[in-house]
Amino acid sequence: MIISNCIITKSNRGIGIQNRDEGTVSNVFFSNIIIDSHFFSDVWWGKAEPIYVTSFKRAKSADKDGGWRFAKGQTEGKAGEVSNIRFSNISCSSENGIYVGGESPGLVNNISFDQINLFLNKTTAIEGGIYDRRPSAVAGLVKAKTSGFYLDRASDISISNSKVTWGNNKAPYFSGVLEKNEIERLKLNGLEGEDAFSGQLHRIRK
Repeated sequence: MIISNCIITKSNRGIGIQNRDEGTVSNVFFSNIIIDSHFFSDVWWGKAEPIYVTSFKRAKSADKDGGWRFAKGQTEGKAGEVSNIRFSNISCSSENGIYVGGESPGLVNNISFDQINLFLNKTTAIEGGIYDRRPSAVAGLVKAKTSGFYLDRASDISISNSKVTWGNNKAPYFSGVLEKNEIERLKLNGLEGEDAFSGQLHRIRK
């Protein structure tokens, strides 16, 4: 599947692949896209992530997105795979960073970012420093400093020819270019940017 030549504005989340059940999402290519995302109501899913790729088991709750969607006789959700997803030539302006994560590194794999320009700036009064994994059987809201790329349990991630910049209105929880947790096989080839406050410049080629 190819999704190209789009403009997304005034959104609480830009591009989102959110697998909460047993199906597989694979071979999707996003290109030539402009994204503008901000914080909105806490009732909505999404915390201004401009790009969001996740796979988690669905929550067991009784609400409209909970366990009643399980297959007949099933009492526990199962997370499906997300693989071979490509993002190319995408310009993002946001209050939050790009989030990639899954229950285990193998569930979200082969995700590539090329020519991603991410501009981070605080534009609303809503508190950030958080990523949204709802509706998930694990913690739905993840408190963490805002980085350009936040990679959380995934494998075979590639970032190339990309840049993270910060606006003048920086929140105290703004952090750095990239943060990773339990990532297997991360390839960087031309990721540039400065830490939000220290001004330390990063030019990562490998």
